[in-house]
Amino acid sequence: MVFGDGSPVSRIMIVGEAPGRDEDKSGKPFVGLAGRGLNRVLEMAGLARERVWVTNVVRCRPTVMRDAFVYNRAPRASEIKACDPWMAAEVECIVPEVIVCVGLVAGRALISNCFDLLGTSPILRSSKFGIPAVATYHPAYMARVSRADKPVIERHMVEAFVLARSVVSKCCGV
Repeated sequence: MVFGDGSPVSRIMIVGEAPGRDEDKSGKPFVGLAGRGLNRVLEMAGLARERVWVTNVVRCRPTVMRDAFVYNRAPRASEIKACDPWMAAEVECIVPEVIVCVGLVAGRALISNCFDLLGTSPILRSSKFGIPAVATYHPAYMARVSRADKPVIERHMVEAFVLARSVVSKCCGV
């Protein structure tokens, strides 16, 4: 199982979908390619990784076997539901002022199961916990988009984290 990591007094909680291979091996969220992408975007948005809390809606790596290889897959609704108590307990312990959902899975799990990222600028919404939330693309998505689309996706991600930072500044005097 991969639990959250970072500053337990952070007012910003970043939530992804599930651990991947690197996270499964290390026991920490966002340490592989996606972690490097997240760190870069956080830095561009003026946030330090060690000052935020990073977690996932699912705690165990969902996999599928193909051609004798193990691959990551998106978590199933039943897996997300099974991890709901962990997510709720984590939110209760960290007490974030804002949640940043990275990726469609996290956005649908925490904002609305009808949530979609396409064609939207980052805006504040309410999470299922009653805490303001903003959603953006998952850092791993950067590796799958065309070179021409990378700046657009990266800008969306940075804007989402800047928005989250502004929420914390307003409500906490940070």
